[in-house]
Amino acid sequence: MFTEAVIIVPVLFYSLVTIIRIVSDNRLKRIMLERGNTEGNLELLTARSNLSQSLNSLKWGIVLVGVGLAFLLGDQFRHAFTEEGLLGLVATFAGTGMLIFHFLAAKSTKEQS
Repeated sequence: MFTEAVIIVPVLFYSLVTIIRIVSDNRLKRIMLERGNTEGNLELLTARSNLSQSLNSLKWGIVLVGVGLAFLLGDQFRHAFTEEGLLGLVATFAGTGMLIFHFLAAKSTKEQS
């Protein structure tokens, strides 16, 4: 059904983006320290990125669990779904995961404020 390229291309793209983000974040922090910015500003920057990283991990965890459930249901009920139906099921579960994340993130940020 899927070729290896369908999996390899997104993984390579995500890896490249993650490496670029890590390098740029570390470079920014180093420049801030060299210019003599206070530790408070650096800690504020780090705290904000830690919160966004944990929310980002939560988002992708929920979405991937939804996609996994969709594939599991599609495998269990093979006779009920065509390939297009399975793709729709995966999109539906991924979207539902994003909605669940939205409500959890809104609640979390409201509690933080």
